[in-house]
Amino acid sequence: MTSSPPTIHTALKDELGRLWRFALHLTNCKQTAEALVRRTFVTAIERRRQYPSRRQWRNWLFGLELRLWQSELRPNRSNLRSITPAMPRQADDQQDTPIAKCFNSQLCETINQLPEAQRLVILLVCVEEFSYRDTAEILDLSIETVTARLARARIAIGSLQRANSTPIQRESAQQMQTVSSPA
Repeated sequence: MTSSPPTIHTALKDELGRLWRFALHLTNCKQTAEALVRRTFVTAIERRRQYPSRRQWRNWLFGLELRLWQSELRPNRSNLRSITPAMPRQADDQQDTPIAKCFNSQLCETINQLPEAQRLVILLVCVEEFSYRDTAEILDLSIETVTARLARARIAIGSLQRANSTPIQRESAQQMQTVSSPA
């Protein structure tokens, strides 16, 4: 027996924390993030007849939130350069999760320097832990494009991290590579 997809209200309740966190990363402003999440909820309820049967509901909600941001709420494309180390609202999240690891301030500063297209892919794949396929669906891209953007973003993050590191940090990283490489 196959289970039916959750109702729109259940899906919204289940994804509130993740939608909030993603909205905060997109907007870099608590008030705008709250407005975006409210607008996402209202639009999702209004469009409940379109509630996905062929798509995953989580992808549908994140895609809806992203499209609302891009089309209606984004004030100025040039103001999108910054994410904040916003911790999830869900109390059961642990500090050692992959999501919590992103909130290292230096890493967030580095991610802020990425172009928006790369930043979105990094946020969806590395922070929100979507698969490449789900990320492609949310962003309405091919999987190949997601893979390429993610690769470019990772290379850029590595370069920016090296450029922004102190000489002591670089020396420590070199020592770690020497110790971990086989002789």
